[in-house]
Amino acid sequence: MDKINFFFDIDGTLLPFGKAVPEDTQRAIKELKERGHRVFFATGRAESELDPRVDCLSITEGVFSAGATVIYEGKTIYDEVFSQKDLNTFLEYCVNNNLDVLAQSRRGTYLTEESKERFFKKMLSELGRNLTLPNLILLSDVFAMERVKKVLLLDISGNLRKVRREIESIGPFSTYDNTFGMDQGYICEVALKGINKKIGIEKIIEYIGDSKESIFAAGDGSIDVEMVDFARYGVAMENATKEVKNVAKFITSSVEGGGIKRAIEWALKEAELG
Repeated sequence: MDKINFFFDIDGTLLPFGKAVPEDTQRAIKELKERGHRVFFATGRAESELDPRVDCLSITEGVFSAGATVIYEGKTIYDEVFSQKDLNTFLEYCVNNNLDVLAQSRRGTYLTEESKERFFKKMLSELGRNLTLPNLILLSDVFAMERVKKVLLLDISGNLRKVRREIESIGPFSTYDNTFGMDQGYICEVALKGINKKIGIEKIIEYIGDSKESIFAAGDGSIDVEMVDFARYGVAMENATKEVKNVAKFITSSVEGGGIKRAIEWALKEAELG
């Protein structure tokens, strides 16, 4: 059997919301590595934003910032940022519409003092916990942000569905549902149009010289649709959105229900048959 390149989303896929990575998932990932398969993250998080709870998996490479950054064997092989002109257009719209911006950049995660208070208050009220941001850069001026790769956007008024349509009309931006269980009317993700996890996976596969037939991808949110559709072994979690399930080749149970182990077993069996 040829080796498979396994790409896993983090939040809602490897990591249950508010909980640790289940032990059966840890064992399944460890066994994959021992059998010589490659294991990567494919996450909307920046490489500087990884939750310490996934350290147990010993995964250090993959697709970050929803495809804007790709790291392989400690080397950044792809890194795409908003042009300063597009970023300024986006920030001006946000300021004029009282929107709060949490921005991933090459330096770390940008947030203004004022926005931090609102973000954390909203997270606490809905999820009972705050964001984990190891490399947070607090700013007094939102326009001091630079070399931004992806954005988490908060509309405290709850009118984000209308805002998302407008944002996609003012520049090369795509918006996605948030993937950590919050009301979609308040928080969404914003990326450069044409940049997604599928693009990041293609960069790694091209770099290491493997084929599309070697790709496994598992996810749960709208930001995962392209990669799950693209992968030979495309997996949707039980908690995935309808859009992800519609393109998946296999629907597994939740991570807490043994879903990662089950998805891996399915892919390995398919590879043997195929």
